[in-house]
Amino acid sequence: MTEKRAGKRSRTFITARLLFGEGALSADCDIRNLSNEGAKLLVDEEIPVPQDFTLEIPSKNRIHKAHVVWRHGDGVGVAFEQEKPVDDDLDPKARIRRLEQENASLRRQLRLLRAELAMRTEMSEGAI
Repeated sequence: MTEKRAGKRSRTFITARLLFGEGALSADCDIRNLSNEGAKLLVDEEIPVPQDFTLEIPSKNRIHKAHVVWRHGDGVGVAFEQEKPVDDDLDPKARIRRLEQENASLRRQLRLLRAELAMRTEMSEGAI
């Protein structure tokens, strides 16, 4: 069988987390092999893995944007996106603007989640 991968993968048995839905949703997984270009994951078959997501590997202190290449049962093959340099990282003012926009977006999401939690708490207390 011909090897199609760009890089050699190392066998592993480490846990990781899939992040999707703009970070609002997550699922645990196991990494069975890993390289700089991709990985083979084991994910519960019941979990609908989106085509594109973020893979967080705490034990390796790594985070990758990942793309599903194949899925068979609980096995998922992913390729990592190559990081593209951001031009405004050299310009501190542009980077601050981008980070402030991201911060504002996260604050909006937090407010919405708090409001939803308060509403659900009210509903559950009213049902008792």
